[in-house]
Amino acid sequence: MLSSIEPENGQSVGLLWQKLWNREPKAKPPLQETPTQKKQRQAQARKEARNRPFEQKESYKWVEALTTVENLVSQHTRVIHVFDREGDITEVFDQIRQLQHTGVIVRAAHNRSLDSNSERLWSKARSTTH
Repeated sequence: MLSSIEPENGQSVGLLWQKLWNREPKAKPPLQETPTQKKQRQAQARKEARNRPFEQKESYKWVEALTTVENLVSQHTRVIHVFDREGDITEVFDQIRQLQHTGVIVRAAHNRSLDSNSERLWSKARSTTH
């Protein structure tokens, strides 16, 4: 959910965008699963999740919010998104660089690569003066 904030007093003045969704329930593990089988099943699930296209992952919601709001506001409006650590994703930073009226504040957990030239988040944050 994204809301608009009145700059003079910091009050929310309206909703910019909202999307409702829910996670699919996880399949129940086999009844007689051994600890070794559980590790193997979980490792396979992680491998499959890593190989899915980003647009099919739950974390795509951050990019969807960025681009949707960018297209809704006037070109004279500056939008700043505030994300928790869940928004600390390379693809999110890549998308922000492509948008004209959008900035972001992220509680980052990792020194992410910001582009194909391997610019890193911590060094970029230290070099930014505004």
